[in-house]
Amino acid sequence: MPRSFLAISIPDNIKNIICDQVVVPLYKHYATKLIKWTKKENLHITLVFLGNITDQQYQQLNKKIQENMSLFNSFTINLTTFEAFPSEKKFHAIILKPQPLTPIQNLANFLKKAAETCEIKTDNRSFKPHLTLGKVNDKDKIDFETFVKTKTSAMHFEVTEIKLFESVLDSSGSIYTPIATYKLGES
Repeated sequence: MPRSFLAISIPDNIKNIICDQVVVPLYKHYATKLIKWTKKENLHITLVFLGNITDQQYQQLNKKIQENMSLFNSFTINLTTFEAFPSEKKFHAIILKPQPLTPIQNLANFLKKAAETCEIKTDNRSFKPHLTLGKVNDKDKIDFETFVKTKTSAMHFEVTEIKLFESVLDSSGSIYTPIATYKLGES
């Protein structure tokens, strides 16, 4: 199975706000040589990066997730805060930080443990939930205050499911294809 990851999908209406009110205006300040903007269809919040997994690992993980997703209630995410990732001094990406963090972190922690019980190696870095707007190529030419001052419409949505995506790299960039959808419990 190709590279894969578990993530929260962003609804189309939120993707439209992000692109129309954030990316398009900021694109005027920062050409693609300074920031490689995330394609609209690829916007998501990664919960766990799985890498290349075998069919057997997928089957085991799929079963474990299906058996446990109803334990996690649906919840609302707000996307309002721009941040430099991983920090303002040493950043390589511009992100939107979701709030509240706790339900996202609880979900990510469960998924990471589930993957590890299926002998899937996961990232050991601490998890920081985020939606990547773009990757920064030259941070010295970026005025982060421009992002902080950007005003947008309220961006909130109900998370009722997570998805397993496969990631295939081609000449135009990454293509993310959903492989499985897992419904959360009712809130």
